[in-house]
Amino acid sequence: MVVRRAHIPAIGALAALAACGGLENPDLAVGVVSGRVANAAASGGYAYVLNAPDRQASLASDGSYTVNRVPVGAQQLVLVSAAGGVTRAELVPVEVVPGMRTQAPDRDAAAMSPAGRLLAAALPFGGSRASKARFTVDGTIYQDVGAGAVVVGDLPAGTWTLTTRLPGFRAKKSTVLVPAGGDSSTEEHLDIDDEDEERGCLSATCSSDLQCYGADGECYACLGDPDCQSGETCDPGTRTCVASSGGGAYCDSASSASQCASGVMVPTSTGLGYCSLSCPGGQSDCPSGWQCQASADGPRCQVLEKCVDVRATFGSTCVNGDGCSENLFGGMCLKAEGADYGTCTAPCASDRSCTDAGLSGWTCLPRPGGTSLYCQPPSPP
Repeated sequence: MVVRRAHIPAIGALAALAACGGLENPDLAVGVVSGRVANAAASGGYAYVLNAPDRQASLASDGSYTVNRVPVGAQQLVLVSAAGGVTRAELVPVEVVPGMRTQAPDRDAAAMSPAGRLLAAALPFGGSRASKARFTVDGTIYQDVGAGAVVVGDLPAGTWTLTTRLPGFRAKKSTVLVPAGGDSSTEEHLDIDDEDEERGCLSATCSSDLQCYGADGECYACLGDPDCQSGETCDPGTRTCVASSGGGAYCDSASSASQCASGVMVPTSTGLGYCSLSCPGGQSDCPSGWQCQASADGPRCQVLEKCVDVRATFGSTCVNGDGCSENLFGGMCLKAEGADYGTCTAPCASDRSCTDAGLSGWTCLPRPGGTSLYCQPPSPP
């Protein structure tokens, strides 16, 4: 009874305020928050509620704002504005009163911290395309940003949770630190969801000229002989194209050196190797992305991982170089000047280094702003 009587005056007072027009909103689950950002740029600024990003408002020409239907209790506003040609973003704590107007602390745009940005790229396992990926920075207005690689901003400096989704793959959550006035980059490696009927490439499709194998959702060089060039057959064990009577191309699987014509066979732990080249002249004798390594039979070009990984990595979208260097010797993320993300590639000695690696139409050119040569696609990355 004591507790009930203690609440009666408060409820009565609120009812009286409502009758007199004192309440901003009769819904006692929400309130109104107003504030002002001084010295803000004339347009483009906005405010929204962290974890309720649909509750947002633009800054007026004088920097004032009003956010309606803000959940009651302790909340944080995300303020984004600009001053001196710099975009700025901060979190502002407020205590929202039921049905009432709360005045947020005034801020000076020139004193606010510079906003940060998050550069994110999805790297699906098994050679699938990442173009249908969706990125969410929890709690912010960036709830569903789509593309294989994205630039998310402007964000207040601090730690955020990034969720990456791609049909056919398990969703992934990562904690990322966004610096004030800087960029934070992350490459999100996504695992195939084996429980999904449209697992892996069945939903996302395959990169390059790879083929989708529905049983595991991964992409391979071939699933049957029609996927191979004339004079080649599809090896069912590795799902790579093998020369049917000698003369296998680079990366074709082989069980004996005779299948590799003038090249060499590189054995693997599975017992089935792949065709490559000898490299007496060093790295320049190898296709782009392959490494000249010593062996008992003399130096020969070798790949870092499976040949299918190399084929899938070349040309994939990247933010950093990590996803490229895992499968390509000397692999890097090649970006055009001013670009936030680019294309996976590797060093080359000539156009033939690129062609031999299976990159039809690619040429060997200096990287932007440098002199080192890398395989580059017909159009700028």
